Amino acid sequence: MNHSQLGTKGALLANDPAVKSVTVIGASKYGYDAVYLMASHGKRVEWIIRKSGGGAVWMALPWLWFGPWRLKLEGLTTTRIITWFSPCIWGNCDGFGWVRGLLHGTALGRWLVQLFWNKLNGDAIEANGYRKEAALKDLEPDGRQDP
Repeated sequence: MNHSQLGTKGALLANDPAVKSVTVIGASKYGYDAVYLMASHGKRVEWIIRKSGGGAVWMALPWLWFGPWRLKLEGLTTTRIITWFSPCIWGNCDGFGWVRGLLHGTALGRWLVQLFWNKLNGDAIEANGYRKEAALKDLEPDGRQDP
């Protein structure tokens, strides 16, 4: 079964009392969804991922707190402000190159950028419990690319 069939065939498997266990290959978003679907229906799940753990994707909560503000992550990713925290070769084309220059070209700016990404990273690690259980340690994405 592939990702396009999870909603139909996956639901049938999840609800079939004759199916006691399933094997999911890959730590993509689809892999997470398939594991969750099957485990939440009481199936024993064998999850096969790369030995290095590479390939796992970040899973984040839909809402996050930035100081006193509760922000919808989906909405945040579509704002111009979020683009300022990532370097971009077209950064000067939108008229805000000076903002990126401050954020990426000064010590204070780099500290703020690092603080921002550490906050998002920490929230995802906490929400998913990557460091709470040994069984989850290989699911924490680390940016490595397998050959």
